[in-house]
Amino acid sequence: MEFKKIALENLEEMRYYLNKSGNRGCNYSVGNILIWGQDLPLTYTIIEDVIVFRTITDKEAIYHIAQYSERFPEMIQKLSEDARSLDKEMLFADLNQEMKDTLDENYPGMFELEYDRDGSDYVYETEALATLSGKRYHKKKNHVNRFKKNVAFTYEEITPENIEECAQMAALWREGREMTPSLEAETKALSLALRHYEALGFEGGLIRVDGRVMAFTLGEQVTEDTFVTHFEKALDTIPELYAVINQQFAEHQLKAYRYVNREEDLGLEGLRKAKTSYHPAFMVDKYKARLKACYRRNTVCLWYCRDFCRTA
Repeated sequence: MEFKKIALENLEEMRYYLNKSGNRGCNYSVGNILIWGQDLPLTYTIIEDVIVFRTITDKEAIYHIAQYSERFPEMIQKLSEDARSLDKEMLFADLNQEMKDTLDENYPGMFELEYDRDGSDYVYETEALATLSGKRYHKKKNHVNRFKKNVAFTYEEITPENIEECAQMAALWREGREMTPSLEAETKALSLALRHYEALGFEGGLIRVDGRVMAFTLGEQVTEDTFVTHFEKALDTIPELYAVINQQFAEHQLKAYRYVNREEDLGLEGLRKAKTSYHPAFMVDKYKARLKACYRRNTVCLWYCRDFCRTA
């Protein structure tokens, strides 16, 4: 089984299979995979006409399956054989409900199944983000209206002509912040996103105040009806900027999409509160499944001793 590297040269193949998957999860947008995956031990292969991503750690082979198919059990078999050949424990991440239920039904008791709440995505109605209509958005709309009343601003689509200004604003945003491993990784991913903006098919918008870029956001189409927002940055000098760039981007550029995926909250309390406050239409729920070790052999098993595992 050949696994290929995450690279621009493989962009079109990945895009074809990811588009075909219909998966709304932010993990399965081609741009997201490219900007985050090039610094990770992430590779991909095609199994049963479905794209599968693999990360290898010291102990585990972690698999991400983009799409459920009727041949899902055959895929599991091939991946279990791959994990066995690597002498690694096997973990599935970012499984959808159907995949999780299939594992539970076909291999009862053989997997430790876990709902990944921290990694599940928030998906919103585009119209709700653009109009902020109704009682539940009253505070959000007040913030936006106050900004519009008190600040002379302009909104622009991100283009090759102004993209460098976004990079400069991002550098200004980082000043004074501790360069943690997560911020360092984000900085690299954002740099790649801006550098390969057109090649990756990204869309974005920015806000100027007094001629300066003060906020920007960008992302990409993930399914026919869903856009995923990857980055949203605003300088701290004006408190309402985040609410405004969110609303303006939805109003000006996202009306062709019914939904906007604004990614996960990573289990961060403040981020969860902020994302929940926009009242998601639904979540893209994700699950993890870890193959249990065989109690008697003390090795990972799946296919050759299923009856044994059920009674062990």
